[in-house]
Amino acid sequence: METRTVSTWSVEEALKAVVVYDVAPGGQALLVATRALQADRPIVWLVPDDRRLAEREDEVRFWQTVLAGDATRSVPVVSLPDYERTPFLLVETHPDIVATRLRAWSTLIRAPRWVLVLPVGSAVRRVPPLTFFQSLQWDFTPGMEIPRDFLIELLVQYGYRRTDQVQQAGDFAVRGAIVDVFPPGYDDPVRMEFFDERLEELRAFDVETQRSKARLGTLRVLPWVEFPLTRAQTDRWFQRAAEVVPPKQWAPAWEAALEAWTEQGRFPGYEDYLAWAFETLHAWWEVFPTAEWVVSEPAAVQAQWEALYRHAEEAARHALEQGIPAPVPREWLTPSDAWSAFQAGGRCVQRMTAESGPSSAAAGAQRLGWRAPASYEGHIDRFLRDTQAFLRSGVRVVPVLSSRLRAERLQALLRERLMQAGPVVPPEALGPALRDDALVLTYHPLHWGLEAPGLGLWVVPEDAIFGRRIALEVRHHVPLERSQAMDLSELRPGDYVVHTEHGIGRFIGLQRLQYGERSVETVAIEYAGGDRLYVPVDRLDLVRKYVGPSDEPPALDRLGGRTWQAKQRRARQAVEGILRELVELYAARQVIEGFAFPPDDGVQQAFEAAFPYELTPDQRRAIEEVKRDMERPRAMDRLLCGDVGFGKTEVAMRAAMKAVLGGKQVAVLVPTTVLAFQHYMTFTRRFAEFPVRVAMLSRLVPEAEQRSILQALKRGDIDIIIGTHRLLSDDVEFFDLGLVVIDEEQRFGVLQKEKLKQLRREADVLSMTATPIPRTLQMALSGLMEISLIRTPPRDRLAVQTHVVHFSPEVIRSAIEHELSRGGQVYFVHNEVETLDRMAALVQDLCPMARVAVTHGQMPPRRLEDTMLRFMQGDVDVLVTTTIIENGVDIPNVNTLIVNNAHRFGLAQLYQLRGRVGRSYRRAYAYLMVPPMAELSEVARRRLAALREFTELGSGFRLAALDLELRGAGELLGRRQHGHMQALGLDAYVEVIRQAVAELKNEPYRPPRRTTLRLPVHAEIPDDYMPSERHRMYYYRALAEADTVERVEALAQELRDCYGPLPEAVENLLHLARLRVELQREGVTELSVQQDALVLRLDVPDDARLQTWLRRLARLPKARVEPPDRVVLPGWPRTAPVTELVDWLRTHVLA
Repeated sequence: METRTVSTWSVEEALKAVVVYDVAPGGQALLVATRALQADRPIVWLVPDDRRLAEREDEVRFWQTVLAGDATRSVPVVSLPDYERTPFLLVETHPDIVATRLRAWSTLIRAPRWVLVLPVGSAVRRVPPLTFFQSLQWDFTPGMEIPRDFLIELLVQYGYRRTDQVQQAGDFAVRGAIVDVFPPGYDDPVRMEFFDERLEELRAFDVETQRSKARLGTLRVLPWVEFPLTRAQTDRWFQRAAEVVPPKQWAPAWEAALEAWTEQGRFPGYEDYLAWAFETLHAWWEVFPTAEWVVSEPAAVQAQWEALYRHAEEAARHALEQGIPAPVPREWLTPSDAWSAFQAGGRCVQRMTAESGPSSAAAGAQRLGWRAPASYEGHIDRFLRDTQAFLRSGVRVVPVLSSRLRAERLQALLRERLMQAGPVVPPEALGPALRDDALVLTYHPLHWGLEAPGLGLWVVPEDAIFGRRIALEVRHHVPLERSQAMDLSELRPGDYVVHTEHGIGRFIGLQRLQYGERSVETVAIEYAGGDRLYVPVDRLDLVRKYVGPSDEPPALDRLGGRTWQAKQRRARQAVEGILRELVELYAARQVIEGFAFPPDDGVQQAFEAAFPYELTPDQRRAIEEVKRDMERPRAMDRLLCGDVGFGKTEVAMRAAMKAVLGGKQVAVLVPTTVLAFQHYMTFTRRFAEFPVRVAMLSRLVPEAEQRSILQALKRGDIDIIIGTHRLLSDDVEFFDLGLVVIDEEQRFGVLQKEKLKQLRREADVLSMTATPIPRTLQMALSGLMEISLIRTPPRDRLAVQTHVVHFSPEVIRSAIEHELSRGGQVYFVHNEVETLDRMAALVQDLCPMARVAVTHGQMPPRRLEDTMLRFMQGDVDVLVTTTIIENGVDIPNVNTLIVNNAHRFGLAQLYQLRGRVGRSYRRAYAYLMVPPMAELSEVARRRLAALREFTELGSGFRLAALDLELRGAGELLGRRQHGHMQALGLDAYVEVIRQAVAELKNEPYRPPRRTTLRLPVHAEIPDDYMPSERHRMYYYRALAEADTVERVEALAQELRDCYGPLPEAVENLLHLARLRVELQREGVTELSVQQDALVLRLDVPDDARLQTWLRRLARLPKARVEPPDRVVLPGWPRTAPVTELVDWLRTHVLA
């Protein structure tokens, strides 16, 4: 075969054909990219649906970069996804969809040429004229005069949320001369600093640290709603709605929508009603009359257009029957309108299809034979064989990896196995590289690739080589230095707090007290009997938010600490027995000789390199800890905690490979047949390319095969055995067992746990649990238990969109049909066993084509497992279930969750239920269904308010996650500890454990102590400098907890950056914080001014520190020591500035 390289000339003939067929999506993207580079006008690529729109964008970008040889010459590529919801249900559009559409509009109105990937679901709707979108763009540059009221009004109209602090895209915040805003299209929010009405500076800043990163020359503000409307448009909209359905017939849901419209200028699903706001709406070809249209899969596009139009008509009819106005068909384009428009004026320049049959071969059609590469799913040997075959036939081979690092890893493997591999180059250098080498590797997001022997080209993406790679990001976590103070900043009056010395009280708020001529800000806490404690803001390190293991409110302590100390004593006595047992077990394990596994070799490294995801930091740390344990000559017994889907299995598989390479066998023990099957499938796929034999023992395996497996296990012919408690039977014998992996040990019975104790004396043990524990508890137990935590969840690009909606059969039907239309599955949670079958029957009636099954905890175990297996294997579409799925298996294909009577669940339960979806590349949806407000009790209404906060991922969400960790702590230490955790709260309970552990190990225990400053200095954060009480609480706490001068300086910089120049009172507060850090380091527990003298109290724990203080005092002839711990330094006036005091102490005392 003649060898050809990539060039635009290669596809010229294909571009001329009006119809091309037998061309896979990757080849279609090549044609679109080539046309975009050659055309002098925009390109609209019309596709049947919005599945994998981002992949189509990536594919076009890749080919443009390759063909142009320069990424800067590429034409912008954007997409406008469908709203992914049934019209007129008054359901919010997924925020990721809104953000993608806004980014697209920004490009469409700005760039003269572009490629728009447009699904039928978006094309079927008419849109406002282009002038409307062009009028929405505002550019700001330093030096401009901008009335602040105008800017704030504009941001509100544009759908931005006004908050105390910008936390996510779409927020804005106003603080004195500072305006922070997070517009569409920006990776970071932007800080606008004003002097009067003059814009002085623009700075990008980090959303987590709130600190500026870089100066900007311009800021483009676009709306955060797709269609911000004027008052005139709103009035027109109201009038037309009343004409369609008289106000007396309006449904409650519609009235709620109107209320939201009045308050916010929009309501959930408002995009369905544009026809009432605008005089005219336009078809896409009218908005962009010069654009060329390319249509993928014309038959599917036409069928989808007709189906969507019928669906919109049906949805409008349903809405009108329920008293919800609907403007169809004015906003939707009919199929006949669309096809007549495409045929007019040569608007559609090409139609493309992957079909290869006779029906595709229309007159003048050209068959290309450009197909998708085979999928190897990690079978490297097959991939290498095909690579060699293509190279021998003269075809250029281009593996495309997701990163340069992964490309270099595959390059090393190719060199090792094929003895050849070309260079790794960026996409823009691919063309020249292919002139010199037949095998060239590159890196770019690519998903389909292309097998086109006629072009002499085989472009194979990482997805095809290793299996579909889910684009994972590590979810942003608040840095430690911010999270320590975050809990207090989220306090609300009435919340419970814990004072280190006085115990549990009720937070009242920040209050000012007058001390002589000074006004001091304090935190007011109410105790039993109505007594109040006023804590100075510089001692907020003594106060923490109460977090307990249940929703029950804790008992208030009495001011003075007596009841608090009694509760601490009782908790300590209760925990000592458990900890003593742990100490004894830990000591016993230290003397059990284990097998020291060898360090990693090349095979282990190759196995780990084949993992198709990025490790999270917690995963990487857990792997290092497990390997370190295995390489030691004592038996490992490590607990690995992390939620389902957080990556525990990969840690276990790497440990298993290490054990097998060390010549040992591995047993993976799980509590259910379903989990055994899932682990067996996962292990089998992961080890497929390595000489490792994996088998399963469970009731799913026939008796005869079980006997064969047992014999092979005894001979050593099986390396990894996965099974239920069947593995603990007396007839199971190993040839040389080296590692036991136990999943969810707490779910095994008493007799099985006794068997597990025996295994711990024979092999290394790695236990896994999906119930997390607090990291503070892990640290307190270090030295008694080996615990690894995986708290960083891998997350796909798209978060779970959560809706709180009234119970509605139409919402249920729409949600299920949408999920099934994209090949997914649904969890329907109805937590009443008595009515579960009735609810399943309703679901079946609503969706006759769906395969519906029921599960609950009272079913016979075998039937329950069989149903779950059918669901896992895709034989069931909708699982109507109780909360039994809370700790379920990981099924990435389930991406819609419906929870009935969600107001009856706690936040922690909803947090865990919602975690069952959103584990793949698809957008995930959670519908929390509640009755109308009028039917709810006051308690239920408060719960509903919490649910609404939960949907916004606010503090309620974080508390739900922490509540789960408290459950994990209870499971780890025993249910009897629940009452003590409830009585003390998490932090105090962990401190009790720390003290007990230190005493049991005969180690000194020194409770954390902070230096107290009692100085007549005006040091605070004034209200007019920082109006938000939440933020003042945060900074007070952060400064009180700062334990290094560097941390204080970082906070000072943050204050200047976020709030502007520091007032004198704030400067004084920072001086005192620096002084406290230095005094604390030197053992000073208190510094005060008494009658023109400085008085220091010392806590000197060792002779070296004592000698240092004696030398210092010897230099101060007027200093006197007053036993047991006071040092008096006379001659210091009470009115001296704080800066002089700090300088003098540094020079004469601390030097």
